[in-house]
Amino acid sequence: MKLSAPYQLSRSGAPHYEDFRDQARALVAAAPHRMVWGNNRPHPKVDWHPDEAPLLDVLHQWCAGIETVNAILVDNPAQLCGFAAND
Repeated sequence: MKLSAPYQLSRSGAPHYEDFRDQARALVAAAPHRMVWGNNRPHPKVDWHPDEAPLLDVLHQWCAGIETVNAILVDNPAQLCGFAAND
């Protein structure tokens, strides 16, 4: 599952997207090895382009620790795409 673009449907908005927090945390907790992150560039369906750095801060808030963040950003995409994370 790709975690991305909470800004598209959020009613609470930036920077924390509180209305997506519980759902995202539940998804990550249930299957951290099945999650990947996407910045959703070029950010369709919105008239503005959010800054990706605060979105990555939100990802950190959704995860239990740096190991989970690393899995979502590095290990899981590497496995999904069939390349070694250390290449």
